[in-house]
Amino acid sequence: MTENRLSPAPTVDVELPVDATTLAQLHDRVEAESLAPDEDDGLARYLLYLGAAYLEAEQAAAETESAEGAYRAVYRLYGKAGAASSVLRFHYGEAARASNGERRATTGRDIFVAAYGRTLDRLEQELDTRERRVRNLERALA
Repeated sequence: MTENRLSPAPTVDVELPVDATTLAQLHDRVEAESLAPDEDDGLARYLLYLGAAYLEAEQAAAETESAEGAYRAVYRLYGKAGAASSVLRFHYGEAARASNGERRATTGRDIFVAAYGRTLDRLEQELDTRERRVRNLERALA
């Protein structure tokens, strides 16, 4: 069982009204961020968590006496998480590549099966045509 590493900070409810123009600006600003979600609800959660992280970093830095102490405090908070997220991104990238390979293989197989299905249909039509011709010839000769 893993231990709870979250601080017992109080929960705060915040309502942030965002109009369509501001939301469009937010979408534009996070477009370059490969981890930022595209849908509005996901974007709102992403920005909320990102803002909370900034507040935690500011609080940790404010509790120190020097810039070096602030750096150490913020690194203690997020340094290990950054390394862990790099590993997670690597594994995600590998999984995405494998998934894309499987998708390409499945698509190739589907195209292959469809092509042979059409060939089989043509062969069956040709056999039906030849059988009709043979029956017609037999009737004509009888």
